[in-house]
Amino acid sequence: MEEIAANDYNLNISRCISTALSEPQVNLDATHGESVDIEKVVAKATSKHNEFLKNLTYLHCHTTTLIRKKSKTTERIPP
Repeated sequence: MEEIAANDYNLNISRCISTALSEPQVNLDATHGESVDIEKVVAKATSKHNEFLKNLTYLHCHTTTLIRKKSKTTERIPP
């Protein structure tokens, strides 16, 4: 009765019963571990991708040089 009086006799259900849903507990250690693992995978993929790009650049430069030598021209061949 004291609680009802303290709430100015307001008998709304929300005063008596919480309707809010509780949020799930997050295991921060596990989540951090997953993030670290994902970062490692991304770093490895980025490194492999950069290696491909380096090889493509080498092949492009090498091919352009061969074309220039064959044509015996000094004009720039666009990439």
